[in-house]
Amino acid sequence: MGRPRRPLLTREQIAVAALALLDEQGLSALGMRPLAARLGVSAPSLYHHVSGLVEVIHLVHDLVDAEIDLDCLDDADWRRGLEQFARSYRQAFLGHPDVLTGRILVRALADNSGQFVVIDGSRHVAALRLLADTLESNGLPLSSEVTALFDSCPITIVHPETDPAFVLALLGDATEPGADPWLLGQRDHLLRLLDRPSVHHSQPTLATAAGNNAHTVRRYHGYRALQQLMQGHAIATHAAVALYPLFHAAVGRSAIRGWLDWDDNLCCFINDAELDRFYRLLLPGTRADGSTRPPCIAAVGDVVQLCDVLAEPAARTVLLERDATLEEAVEVIDAGAFQQWSAQVGEVVETMKWDRRRFGPRS
Repeated sequence: MGRPRRPLLTREQIAVAALALLDEQGLSALGMRPLAARLGVSAPSLYHHVSGLVEVIHLVHDLVDAEIDLDCLDDADWRRGLEQFARSYRQAFLGHPDVLTGRILVRALADNSGQFVVIDGSRHVAALRLLADTLESNGLPLSSEVTALFDSCPITIVHPETDPAFVLALLGDATEPGADPWLLGQRDHLLRLLDRPSVHHSQPTLATAAGNNAHTVRRYHGYRALQQLMQGHAIATHAAVALYPLFHAAVGRSAIRGWLDWDDNLCCFINDAELDRFYRLLLPGTRADGSTRPPCIAAVGDVVQLCDVLAEPAARTVLLERDATLEEAVEVIDAGAFQQWSAQVGEVVETMKWDRRRFGPRS
C-alpha cells in the first residue's frame, strides 16, 4: 500500500488536540506521549510535524490568540479599543487557564529609559502593562477591565542588576530543544554575563522569588554551579550551553553534592581541591604527548555513571588519581562485581562439595 497523498496529521490538529488535553486535564498531563495517544498516532510520528513540546505549546498559544479580537485596536476611541482588546484577551485565556504556562518575564533596559524587553510570555500583555503604567503616571489610568488582565497574566520585571543565573532559571523553556529563537538569544546573552561577579540569592529569598517552584530552584543551582566554573575558566557560549545540563544533573545528585561539598546558602561547591578534579573531567585537556584529551563527562548519562564510580573506592581512585577515562573506571566496577559474583559462586560450590562429603552415601 502506497503513502497517502495528504499527511495524516497537521500542525493545526496537533494544536487543537493539545489545547483540549490542557483544558481537560491540566498542564501536568500535556506530554508528547499523551498527545500522540489522543491523536491515535505513535509519539515519534509527532516529531515529523513539531520539534518538541515547546513548539506544541507555542502552537497552542497561537490557537488561543486567534480567539482575541484585534480589530478593536482600530477603534477611533483608543481607550475603548484597549478596553475591548483587554476584555477579549482575558476572556480567551480565562477560557483556557492552563495555556498561561508561567510568568511573563520582562527585562528592564539598562539605560533607565523606562523601556523593557519581553523575554518570555505575552508581548501583548507586557505592552499593555507598560502603557498602563505610563498613562497612570500621567494621570490617565485605564479601567479595571484592563488592569484585571494583569492579575490574570502576572508579570515579573527583571532589572539589569539581577543575578543572570536567576534570570536564566526563570527562563525555563530556553533550556528545552526547539525553544523559540528569541529565547535562545536571551539565553546566550545571559550566559555571557555569568563570568561577571554577581550577588546570589539566599535560600528564603530564592524560594520567594521563584514562587517556591522546585524546578526553578534546581535550575538556579545548576546555573550557579556553571557560573562558578565560568568565573575561573574561559568558557565559550556554545560550550556553556552544552555544560549546563551536566551541572543541572550534578547539583541534583547527593553523591556529587557530598563529594564537592555543595553549600545551599552560598549556592556553590566549596571543596576547591575536588572541584578542580571535577572540572578536569568536564573540560578537554592535553595528554603527555601533546594531543587533546576529550572530556570524560560529556552527557547526563556520564554524570549518573560518575555517581556509581564515586561510590566504589577502587574505581574512584582509578578515575581521579590515575587519570583514567570514565569507561575504564566503570570497567573496574564491573570487574569488581564479577569477582564478587565469582567468589560467591565459589563459596556455594564449596558448600555443596562439603555437604556431599558429609551427607553423601558411604562406601
